[in-house]
Amino acid sequence: MRRADGLAGGPASGRKSRLLLAFLLIALSGAAGPGVSVAQEFDFLASIHAEPLPFQEIRISDSLVVYFHQRMLGDAVVEKDYIVYQFEIETGRLIERRSHWREDLPVSLPPVRVTATEALGIAGKGAEWARLLLVSPESDIVTIRPVPQNPCWLVKSVADGGASLTLVDAANGEVAGEAIAPPAAGSSLTGPIYFRPCSDAWHAWAENAASWFRSMGYPTQVIVWPAQNDVMERVQSNDILVFYELAHGDFLSFQSGCRDGETAEYTTSEDVRDWIAGSYKKLFTFLGSCDGQCSASSNSFSYEFRKGSRENTVTIGYCGMSEPQCDICWSYSLEWQNRLFWYVALGWPVRQAFDRANADYPACSGENHCMRFAGDPELAIAQAEGACCLGSVCSILSTDDCVASGGEWFPGIAGCEPDPCREYACCLGSNCLSLNPFDCMRAEGMLFTELDACAPSTCAPGACCHEAICEETIEGACLPAGGVWHAGVLCEPDPCASSSAPGPIENLSHGEALDLAGDAQTPRLVILDPIAHGSSPRRIQAFLPAVRDGEESAPARPGDSRSAQSGSIPAVRLTIHDVMGRLVRCLADGPLPPGLHEWQWDGRNARGEAVRTGVYFCRLTASGRESIAELLVVR
Repeated sequence: MRRADGLAGGPASGRKSRLLLAFLLIALSGAAGPGVSVAQEFDFLASIHAEPLPFQEIRISDSLVVYFHQRMLGDAVVEKDYIVYQFEIETGRLIERRSHWREDLPVSLPPVRVTATEALGIAGKGAEWARLLLVSPESDIVTIRPVPQNPCWLVKSVADGGASLTLVDAANGEVAGEAIAPPAAGSSLTGPIYFRPCSDAWHAWAENAASWFRSMGYPTQVIVWPAQNDVMERVQSNDILVFYELAHGDFLSFQSGCRDGETAEYTTSEDVRDWIAGSYKKLFTFLGSCDGQCSASSNSFSYEFRKGSRENTVTIGYCGMSEPQCDICWSYSLEWQNRLFWYVALGWPVRQAFDRANADYPACSGENHCMRFAGDPELAIAQAEGACCLGSVCSILSTDDCVASGGEWFPGIAGCEPDPCREYACCLGSNCLSLNPFDCMRAEGMLFTELDACAPSTCAPGACCHEAICEETIEGACLPAGGVWHAGVLCEPDPCASSSAPGPIENLSHGEALDLAGDAQTPRLVILDPIAHGSSPRRIQAFLPAVRDGEESAPARPGDSRSAQSGSIPAVRLTIHDVMGRLVRCLADGPLPPGLHEWQWDGRNARGEAVRTGVYFCRLTASGRESIAELLVVR
């Protein structure tokens, strides 16, 4: 098993220099003029910045120190905007600079007319704390789109139904929506986020872990709301060496399942101790409960999954993730996890990967220690074959065989499509670089396999029209999806609409058939199969109300067996989109009569190709209103 030689491991030096250029381009384009004002132990930044900007110095290990600046606008945290420098302590050498800096923000914070105390009152019973936030358009925890433009109070509440995060608009006091709450107090499992009734799960986190486990050679299935017997089978199995959980709980118990659709089903550390007694210790365990890794002593989950050993076994997990000191870390938690597994897949020892992920996202390190480690600091767990470039030819080889052949190995890329030995257009913010898929992923860019080279406007922002649907994206995402591109134009005013829209309709939770006894004047959309595996059809239901007085209607089509309460609704469109907003498939486009309708999506795009594992969005537009529901495809 290959181990990394040092902190600068990874791709060959030529590719590293190209990536460093990519990161610098992002930093230079967004962070105009930021400097540093720190009185720290090492003061490595003195030669880089002269202007004052507060940085936190965090010593990650004996050999690595980072300087972290979390961007603020007034009292508001600018979500996902930061600057990080990483230095080698012995030499003072700059290892890496990472930056994300939005260019579309005002110079000063818009007026905040709602206080934190008032926001707590608006959120209601059980509200515990509030943090002023400018939501990122790329937010992982805020899923409503478009995201609120005003600063919002992010309010954490705890009630009988579990922990929740509410967004309260700080300008007008309106509730802007809900955010994904952190867990409170290969197998990859995720428990319910809410109880009474049970609903939702941390799908993106669990699927990300499973995807990385598979790429490292551990066949893994995501399990949502597992019953206790399901957890027991996976803990006892000697075939399952890597284990991931994300559920409400602490280091003694977590809420893995749901009883009778209402209450939590618990797994305790004593259960794990009994189940694993006759089996091997786990090679790797991720404890994603809020306080899952707060203790590594006897009777904790960390201790029991390791069977008390610190050799050839590790646990990583959260501590205090639902507390105010870790709220910024939670907004980075999926990116932190992705970076951790990326380094592990490179063949790095898990401890070294853990330290480097903390260096990349210091909000999770420092004095708060929201992420913690226990076990063997020398253990590396990557064992998979991956894509290997021998010159311009891609082959599937193990790490050792690839290196022995003089090739370049790409962990996390299980096949040769897209070809890692070729370069494509990759958008890093508004900058376009020609990179291979691995380097583009490493730089957190957007890859366009349809484009072999960058054009001047490939990454330029603008509006993309899919008939009457407007999306603010970039040209490289619009044209391959069949959209009409409007350079330098935004969706307000809407360049795609023929008339003004009455506004969005409510977005419903999914999983249960529509209740037609409700409001008969409101269009509604629901995904009956929000999590589908392989080629299983995804059933989608929509209720279309009768056209109201004053609204234009279309005649019912002759021979249509579906009942029509009045003339048909003239422009009904049902589409599937990926997480970047790109059109994947159109399921309906044209007039439909009012009433209940159902479609099936086979998990394929417009070309008949099976889409990849990931989160997708179903969008319904009818009578100028819109509803969006989320679904997860698992291959």
